[in-house]
Amino acid sequence: LVAIGEVYLKAGKLPEAQEYAALAKKVNGKSALASVLEGDIAFEQKNAGLASQKYEEAIYFDPSCTEAYLRYADIYKSANASLAIEKLNQLKDLEPSNTAVDKKLAEIYYLKNDFNKAVEAYANFAMGPTATEEDLVKYAFALFLNHDFDKSLEVATVSYTHLRAHETEL
Repeated sequence: LVAIGEVYLKAGKLPEAQEYAALAKKVNGKSALASVLEGDIAFEQKNAGLASQKYEEAIYFDPSCTEAYLRYADIYKSANASLAIEKLNQLKDLEPSNTAVDKKLAEIYYLKNDFNKAVEAYANFAMGPTATEEDLVKYAFALFLNHDFDKSLEVATVSYTHLRAHETEL
């Protein structure tokens, strides 16, 4: 039911998505995934307060619900970065090797101009397969601003090589 609701949500059909979220809650009132869907629907409706409440509910029902932590952090990354970072650190404690957490932390630290912590977070994933071109550029720039010019050049070179390889694939 949650998967069907997600499809409707992605298609922009909010009433149908809400219907399937309600059905999922009826089947299992403590379903973390149903709460995440409700949060996603609220977010689409520009109701950040309700969305964050639903993501918190999902975490309460299932403390290992990664999606809820990440979406909660997305809501607060600009308005209250400290709250977003706190929530991501809770997830990091549960899943230390989750690169999605490092990626989200790097994004938030970069937005806050905390380049020391951004570099630490980027270092955990940026040279791996989950890094995007944008991640590599931001990592190189954060290194540059931290006066680590050699490492910045190294990352920029990798970024350029990655881009060239992608262009030849196209």
